[in-house]
Amino acid sequence: MSLTALLVAGATFRRLLSLRNLLLAVAAGLLAGLVVRGLPAASLAQDTYQVLVATLVALVVLPLVAGQISADRLGGYEQLQACRPMASVSWTVGRLVGCTVAALLLALVISSLARELSASRAVPWVVSGRAMGSHPDGGGEWRFDLPTGVSGPFDLTVSTWLPLVGSGRLAVISRRGDDEQRLTVRLRTAASHTVVLSDLAPARGGLYITLRPLDDLTLGAASPRLTVGTTTLGSGGLGLSEQTLARLGFALLAVLSFSSAFRFETACLAGLLALTATMPPGWGATLIMVLLVGFAALGTSLVRRQALP
Repeated sequence: MSLTALLVAGATFRRLLSLRNLLLAVAAGLLAGLVVRGLPAASLAQDTYQVLVATLVALVVLPLVAGQISADRLGGYEQLQACRPMASVSWTVGRLVGCTVAALLLALVISSLARELSASRAVPWVVSGRAMGSHPDGGGEWRFDLPTGVSGPFDLTVSTWLPLVGSGRLAVISRRGDDEQRLTVRLRTAASHTVVLSDLAPARGGLYITLRPLDDLTLGAASPRLTVGTTTLGSGGLGLSEQTLARLGFALLAVLSFSSAFRFETACLAGLLALTATMPPGWGATLIMVLLVGFAALGTSLVRRQALP
């Protein structure tokens, strides 16, 4: 990279990574962290974190990049550079590098704050049951694969249905290894009920639970769930997938390319369209990125020519 490109990259980086933009990224990260922190389950946190952070990065960082280039044009910065012997390639490379590094840092602020704020929150550790068919004693049987190291008692949540007035009984048979526990609980009208079960220690392996409704009780369609302890929202790892990172990078490059030749609104629209587009595999994605960089260089050259006094 030439000295000219380094100077342009440093100037672009300094303007884009201003205090106002940093505070905006901090606010977006705190908002994402608070939303993810309010989720009730760790299995839901990863998907929500990924969608929410990617959306906030697209709504905050991409307009800042497009707005910075548009502000440079309105401020006469390109007219000043048009009077100097500076190649369009150096200008384009410097602008792309400066904006890309600054945008990555802003996106890192959003994702890091959201992860640090939400990852430590403790939530119930829930294991869903797998239907295993019917039990010889009647009723349906479910298998629960218990995580290593957990100990009971466990809370079994069962969805049920009862008439508006009345009660029913639920026979619960839990089996682990050669040990077995039988109990019958009386339930009243409610959408779900919780039954406390022993872990049948020192038996090992999965926990098999048979549920047999009695009287007027009817089991709901939802699978029973077993709460085996507590975990944190970040136990499964909070982060952006490679596909999401590729889409955001593609959108950033589209914003940079279109804002070099068009207005702010057109650049933001190009970034949003790039987010929804399907990236072609292999060399197709590389070819598109090369074309976008070439379009950015061409747009920069045309704008500089228009800015000549």
